[in-house]
Amino acid sequence: MLRSNRWCLVFLSLLGLVALNAGSADAQSQSLRWNLQKGQALKLNMKQDMDQKMEIPGLGPQEMPMKQEVDMTWSVVDADSETFTIEMVLSRMQMSVKSPFMSIDFDSDDPTSNPQMNESVSKVLGKKIVQKMSRRGEVLDIKLPPEMENDSAGGGPGTGDMIKQMNQQSALVFPEGPLSVGKSWDSTMDIDMNGMKMKNKITYRYEGTEKVDGKDLHKFNISNNMTIEGGPQGIEVEVKEQKNEGTLYFDADAGRIVSTKQKQNMSLELNAQGQAISQTIEGDVVLTVTPIDK
Repeated sequence: MLRSNRWCLVFLSLLGLVALNAGSADAQSQSLRWNLQKGQALKLNMKQDMDQKMEIPGLGPQEMPMKQEVDMTWSVVDADSETFTIEMVLSRMQMSVKSPFMSIDFDSDDPTSNPQMNESVSKVLGKKIVQKMSRRGEVLDIKLPPEMENDSAGGGPGTGDMIKQMNQQSALVFPEGPLSVGKSWDSTMDIDMNGMKMKNKITYRYEGTEKVDGKDLHKFNISNNMTIEGGPQGIEVEVKEQKNEGTLYFDADAGRIVSTKQKQNMSLELNAQGQAISQTIEGDVVLTVTPIDK
């Protein structure tokens, strides 16, 4: 049972990463572009608050609340009229998980808080991932540091292959040309982790402009639909019900996203060695992007 709960923790983290990497947009009567310039730096902060409930035969209902906070910096190291290159660095991760089967309190700024988690996170913490993107948001190239390129065993969330896959597919490309209010489009994201294949279909709908903190921002509705095939280490996972929706705000003048907010609700059924386990996940993921003064 402990093994299945650890997998659920990884799954929740992946849901948060999907939100963390949401990308670029076009807007009504104009074609928006990323407008980052060489020398700029941004701080990305993602806060994830999840409540997982499991109905386990013989044990009854169990709860596993989880809080996670991730800080990342983007530094623009090169830019021209068509492309820009950023160095992405994961600077801090904090996590708190409580359940009858395990409890985790971890802060990467305190290596003694959880040695096992620290060993895993240290593989990516502070490492520079260099990503070249078009002004539309297409990922043209991504380079991992040598130690991460060589660490691909198992396809887990901390390996080089998984990180490259996540970044390439979640840096979304939006339709060319002007958008009208109500126009929608889809983007898909495929993840293969330890034999578990996840397909995430994200639908974006343009909602026009909205004044936020005195600034006119372009607003997009986001909805997610995830399917899962197979599972790690003999655990079969099926998505029974889901409703995952949120909003993304884009600053046309700054040429970047300002924030995303997503509410996630999922009902899953796990089959672990013939034992059926019902699971629900409810939570919120909030991403904020702020400039760093140099």
